[in-house]
Amino acid sequence: MERYIPLERHEDILGLNLPSEVFAEYQESFDRFITNLLLLPRTIQAVEKNDIPALQKQFATCVLVFRAPELIHNDEAVPVSVESLRDAFPSYFYKRKKKANWFEVHDFYREPIKAPRWVLCDTEHMNCTLRRPEHKLAGYARDWGLPEDCGLQKNLAEDLYDRILVGEALEEDLFARTVNSLTTTGYRTRKKG
Repeated sequence: MERYIPLERHEDILGLNLPSEVFAEYQESFDRFITNLLLLPRTIQAVEKNDIPALQKQFATCVLVFRAPELIHNDEAVPVSVESLRDAFPSYFYKRKKKANWFEVHDFYREPIKAPRWVLCDTEHMNCTLRRPEHKLAGYARDWGLPEDCGLQKNLAEDLYDRILVGEALEEDLFARTVNSLTTTGYRTRKKG
């Protein structure tokens, strides 16, 4: 898989220095994640045939990301949230205004990513602004041979985290085609009459 970001690179980007036992635990969870991923109905035939090109094609739009629950900002560990991402990576956000932006007063702005975990992030399915995400996510889960409830919508902090981490690690903006409502989404007004 070309777009694999090692745990050490996550540490560098987030300013973390994980204790060896925590690092080993996260690495073991990665091994389990990969094993489970390769045993899915969509991938098992290619794995059994050792068909590397088929696996590359299946994962061409994907990147493996470790969602850490904290990052280091100003020499202090802080929970990963929209607020802390904005403070630590200001170039990914609009400049702050003298007056607070509308979203800064809402709970989601400070809501942290809860638990550390590995995710397979599909760059074609950024889902913060889908009008009916349950249909798209259920279809995505079915495509992978999973129960429909396995297709989960990211929250805003997870979406921004993925964009920033991938941008920093791979030095490419894989998500330029898809946007969320804190970046550059535009809405057309409906014509009346």
